[in-house]
Amino acid sequence: MRERIILASILETPTGTAIYREERIALGFARLDTSSDVAGELTMAGGLFAKTVISLDEGFESRTLVYSLLDQASTTIGWVIAQGAHECIHHLADVIKNLDLLGGSARS
Repeated sequence: MRERIILASILETPTGTAIYREERIALGFARLDTSSDVAGELTMAGGLFAKTVISLDEGFESRTLVYSLLDQASTTIGWVIAQGAHECIHHLADVIKNLDLLGGSARS
C-alpha cells in the first residue's frame, strides 16, 4: 500500500502490482518466518506507512490510481490510506492474539 501511495504521488493514475498472497504462501515464501520476525516486520512496515502518509502534501489524498492489475478499480490515495490504517490495526490484533497463544508478549 505504501508503494501504491508513492506511485500515485509521482505518476498520473498508475497501476499497482498484485501481491499474490495465496501464491506466496503456496510457494513457501513464509516458511522461514518466526513470530518475532513477523512482529518486527509489521512494526517496521507500519512505521514506514505512517511516515509516508504524514509526508504527503495537502490535497494528495485525492490523487487516483488503479489498485492492481487483478483489481482494475480506480481509487484514491485517501482510500488506500484508510485501508492501510485498517490493515495495521487488524494485523496488530492478530499479532497480539498469536503471540499470546505462543506464550510471548506483544506488549513488551
